[in-house]
Amino acid sequence: MSIINRIKEYFKKDDTFSSIPEHNLVEVKPEVLEPMQITEAKKWHGKHEVRDRGLLKSLLGFDPSTTAWCAGFVNAVENRCGRSGTNKLNARSYLKYGATTDTPQLGDIVVFKRGNSSWEGHVGYFMQRDENGILVLGGNQSNKVCYKYYPIASLLGYRRIK
Repeated sequence: MSIINRIKEYFKKDDTFSSIPEHNLVEVKPEVLEPMQITEAKKWHGKHEVRDRGLLKSLLGFDPSTTAWCAGFVNAVENRCGRSGTNKLNARSYLKYGATTDTPQLGDIVVFKRGNSSWEGHVGYFMQRDENGILVLGGNQSNKVCYKYYPIASLLGYRRIK
């Protein structure tokens, strides 16, 4: 039963509601409010690479306490959302995933450089950008899945998931 029909059923006794033409009712889908990758990533919030090793290992397919896993987390979330991810464990592989964007939205992928290396980096999901930096929801942030700010100066790019 559609949400519109459930609402009509619920308010069946209300004559005011029945007078509203159906074309004025809009069905709001949950993914409009929050991208599915954010909903999925939040399910893992707080999971720690040592304390929750077994659970994270089942998600990632490898031991997070011995392997850098930020890209593995994004891959796992993307897979659970029916998308391929890059299937690589290097964060910068996400610079070629999806489409480049300069106007990030909730749930876009964000890639940062790490140190002075040309290959090391960090990847996660964009939450917001403000005076504190770029807030990311991701894995292997302080050894767990959490929200963390990263400096704007470390930004390599935003990617819109297609």
